Amino acid sequence: MVAVFAADTIVNSMKALWGRLRPYEMNQGWTNFTSWLQINGENGHKSFPSGHSQEGWIALLLPLFVSPKLGNKRRNTFIFAVVFGSLVAISRLGLGAHFLSDVTMGSFISIVVIYAVARLLNEKLMGDPLH
Repeated sequence: MVAVFAADTIVNSMKALWGRLRPYEMNQGWTNFTSWLQINGENGHKSFPSGHSQEGWIALLLPLFVSPKLGNKRRNTFIFAVVFGSLVAISRLGLGAHFLSDVTMGSFISIVVIYAVARLLNEKLMGDPLH
């Protein structure tokens, strides 16, 4: 729960601060394009970072709910979460809702937060391969 709240808070705070247009909002050409490094302030545009990508990668929490003694099941759950997070991020690109940097940062935020939580819990997301 803490990981979900932390990742959501980071992404939503950045969305409001960055104010980046989405690809489909570039209807008057690319003159309104801004780099992901440019902070535009609150302007109603919230493309960066991708909230859907961040939420898709929250699936990486699932392996932590599988007993460490079930190494293969935990590993398979990890693989499922990686595939799921990747598909969500790719779909956001395909729909024209985000730039690659948007989905990369949204994904990165969840992955880092979940990694930190796993380390705090002294857990391995993929489990022990010997079990």
